Amino acid sequence: MTLRRLVCSAVYLLMVGVSAAAHADTWLYTFSGTNSAPGGDGLAVAFQFSSPASITTNSSLFSTQLISCTNCLVSSLVRAVFFQPSNVYGSSVQFNDVGNVASAYMFPFGSFANPGTYISGNPFNSGMLTVQMVPEPSSAILLLSGFSAVCGIARRKLKFE
Repeated sequence: MTLRRLVCSAVYLLMVGVSAAAHADTWLYTFSGTNSAPGGDGLAVAFQFSSPASITTNSSLFSTQLISCTNCLVSSLVRAVFFQPSNVYGSSVQFNDVGNVASAYMFPFGSFANPGTYISGNPFNSGMLTVQMVPEPSSAILLLSGFSAVCGIARRKLKFE
């Protein structure tokens, strides 16, 4: 094995380790539902939120923190969405809509921390929550693929010389 080939292999393995350490996932929460509880306004509501970690504690979100929000309350003082994981009845999402009507949607225990699609167990407020873990490519992976191509060219060149 030539010195150049050994160096390419060593750097390649180092870059694989760096890319694995730098790789991150994003948690994507997509919700859609209808506020049809007594006193509700019957609005179709939806939002999308991303986070670098799963939601494991009570989390208040304003509309500006959401990726998208259909019929949500836009206010800098009142939250649009409130995640309440694993409370007494299971996990819940409280949604404040444009009519300033707060609606609770109930989901099973652990639904905010496990990827899947969940249906609200609330008989009045129907809703569906999809939780996804979306991998994000890191710059180290891009660097790794570029380095791999350079080493591949060097190897082919060495074979012909």
